[in-house]
Amino acid sequence: AASSLWLLARLLAKFFEPGAALLAVAATAASGFLLTEGRLFNTLTVATPLYLALLEVTLASRLEGRRWPWWTLPVLVALVLSSWDGVLGAAVLLASLTASGWRAGWRLRALAPAAVGLVTVLFVAWHLVDATGGTRELGWQLAWRAGGSEFTWAQWLARQVSFLSAGLGPLIGCSGDDARPA
Repeated sequence: AASSLWLLARLLAKFFEPGAALLAVAATAASGFLLTEGRLFNTLTVATPLYLALLEVTLASRLEGRRWPWWTLPVLVALVLSSWDGVLGAAVLLASLTASGWRAGWRLRALAPAAVGLVTVLFVAWHLVDATGGTRELGWQLAWRAGGSEFTWAQWLARQVSFLSAGLGPLIGCSGDDARPA
């Protein structure tokens, strides 16, 4: 976790004033104590350095107008394949990276990271269906994550919001239990 925080501090110091960078690192360091599911920075996972590399590319593109380097797409694929945290982190950064590239007039280049991210997520979905011999096991997982054997899509979505809010907790003003379906 300390190396993750060091990498984050090094990265933020490149783009933000020292006080803002220090505050962001302090908030991230405290998140392990405040959030029940905040794992991307408070544990050292494979996703953390990949996320930080993609974050640096995104900040450079967004704040300095720089084009992303050749290694961005392989890092993106590795981040999506690394974990569910990696998928969520990549999704947020991809939206920003695509938007800044689109505004800069790099139409095809702007869409490339989003396309690669989508293809990688589709590959993961295909692999899960293939590895489980169909969608039956995945259906069970879906039902389990929804909190019961019979559920509506609204209940499932509310349950996912519950899991996400457990990770964001005090940052969005709910405990995680607030979003659970009735």
